[in-house]
Amino acid sequence: DTMTLQRDYEITEVGYYADDCGLVEISTDPLTQSRSTSPEINTPRIRSISSFPSGRVLEFVPGAARTDDDGLTSMTNFDVLDKISLKRSGSELKYYDLMHDYSTGRLTLKELQEKSGSTSIPAYEFSYDLTHSLPPINSKKVDHWNYYNSSTNSLLPMHLYINGGVPVFFEGSNREPSLAHTQAGILTKVTYPTGGYTAYDYELNDYAFINDKTLPEAG
Repeated sequence: DTMTLQRDYEITEVGYYADDCGLVEISTDPLTQSRSTSPEINTPRIRSISSFPSGRVLEFVPGAARTDDDGLTSMTNFDVLDKISLKRSGSELKYYDLMHDYSTGRLTLKELQEKSGSTSIPAYEFSYDLTHSLPPINSKKVDHWNYYNSSTNSLLPMHLYINGGVPVFFEGSNREPSLAHTQAGILTKVTYPTGGYTAYDYELNDYAFINDKTLPEAG
């Protein structure tokens, strides 16, 4: 059983290098090449895991097809994982219900609850940062690490280059990170069946060198 994911994209190549001042210098006529391709990803889906000789089987039960298509032409081939069932000799010992929604703009796991017959325990609950909506899946509004930054829709970063000895600013995309937008749709809290919880705090990626040049500290 396989799923096929087909996606068109462009790759743009621009030659550049760093000068002695640590600035990026590009030619006045950079060579740009664009090409498109449609790769296919065939991914086997795990239906069950069997344990021998115990006779226990873990089954992964699919539900409805995903509805967060968002530009991926065959997203409907991806089923939502609806249930995980533990069986022995054909009899169900217990199972886990998975509850989802699309509150982040993507398929989002909200609860996971263990059940056995008519008995159940309180669910694990998952909370997310909904301050900003996630961009389209193939959005180019990303930082240097490919996290969402809500900036201009281009992958070419801004550069300063030298034209006849005169510094010229190349107006590309702002690829600097944005903490607020990086955290769009991110997991912020897991609440356990006991009532306790774990809250997550994040910080931005950072860097301190360009080639062998150390960057001055901010502030």
